[in-house]
Amino acid sequence: MVKAFVVPVHGVVPDDGLADELRGYVRDRLAAYEYPRQLDFVAELPQTVTGKIRRSALARPEQP
Repeated sequence: MVKAFVVPVHGVVPDDGLADELRGYVRDRLAAYEYPRQLDFVAELPQTVTGKIRRSALARPEQP
């Protein structure tokens, strides 16, 4: 399942309206199989020492 993690900019409140707006934007631009079925708002993306995103940490959010 395709899942999107979104870091909102300062001052933007993540709510259902924003999630619906993002889904509509993505649905118009991506193929059906690329469209994210889940959308999670996070404060920041976990990164390695070199600055790459730690995807394994996103797959298991209960573990730091």
